[in-house]
Amino acid sequence: MEADNKSKKIKLKILAIYISGIILWGILWIPAGGYSLMTDSPLLWFPYLAAIVILLINMFLWSDPERDDEFGDYEKELTKIQYLERNAAHMVTAITGALIIAAAISAIKENAPIPGDVILFESAAFICAVVGALPKYWIPSKKGEWMMLLRHLKTVPFTWAISLFLAGLLMLLDWM
Repeated sequence: MEADNKSKKIKLKILAIYISGIILWGILWIPAGGYSLMTDSPLLWFPYLAAIVILLINMFLWSDPERDDEFGDYEKELTKIQYLERNAAHMVTAITGALIIAAAISAIKENAPIPGDVILFESAAFICAVVGALPKYWIPSKKGEWMMLLRHLKTVPFTWAISLFLAGLLMLLDWM
């Protein structure tokens, strides 16, 4: 009974992480310039909605009351977080590559300035990918439940990073 209660509490926390992530995504999209650009570039709806759909899918999969995971297995959670962080490292490399390509295109176009929207989206993606690594330092050792929550907490900014990266790429393609 106590394990069941613990499982329900963790699932509620996971639900709160994803709901907050969706709400904050809508707020983050404003300073990134996404809403104002969507009228001129309707393709930006794809990365915007993709983030929401990914977060919703994660939320529904993990808050399912019938889901019976082993809550508290520290080693399994550590492996999953390492996988997530490896993918985030690849994201940082991809973002850097996109900015290098933008600079090369700028040089080919006789130093035409890189659109600020591209730089803004890619910079925001970079920040989200890097910020996702920061919370690792507050997790007590050997607490599997905390590691599980951390993994979900990291998933949110990494999802944002992927969507912002895609938005920047779409703007870069439009500029070319």
